[in-house]
Amino acid sequence: MSLAPAYHVGSVTAQALLDRLELVRTSGKGWTARCPAHKDQGPSLSVSEVSDRVLVHCFAGCTAGDVLAAVGLTWSDLFPPRHWVDGKEQRLQAQRSIREVSRDAALDLLALESKITLIAAQQIAGGQALSAEDEGRLAIAIERIDLAANTLLEHRARPMDQREESRLRIKLARAVLRGLPEAEALPR
Repeated sequence: MSLAPAYHVGSVTAQALLDRLELVRTSGKGWTARCPAHKDQGPSLSVSEVSDRVLVHCFAGCTAGDVLAAVGLTWSDLFPPRHWVDGKEQRLQAQRSIREVSRDAALDLLALESKITLIAAQQIAGGQALSAEDEGRLAIAIERIDLAANTLLEHRARPMDQREESRLRIKLARAVLRGLPEAEALPR
């Protein structure tokens, strides 16, 4: 008994399946073929690639798993291998790296959206009304600042209690207002 060759694909592809099917024809954005999981007289199998997926549908009712098994494949033959880290130290390093990237992205987002908020605050402090478009952008900036703050809070080395979290949020809000001379008059 010989084993089927292992496929090592670099991206999601239906090619390994298509290579093993009969009566393959292009159809729209995919292919039709004779289903190998049942005695198919005509092409009742539909195969397509959509985004990061391979879609397999038999109009006679065979499951995708049955279709793959009938030609000696598994789902893993259609998808690139996942690279899992080995060992506790490597997992911890990968988690630290993810936290660092998340923190850096949150800080970049916080810096940008704080500038938007500062510009709007300066305009309001100068007695100018915000246009509807500016109000909409300010609302987005506020949502993104909150998202960035939540990301920073989630990736702390130790959990915070509610009071510590409130203090940090106040510090973030003050950082946004630092550029305004009127901010000095606000209660602290």
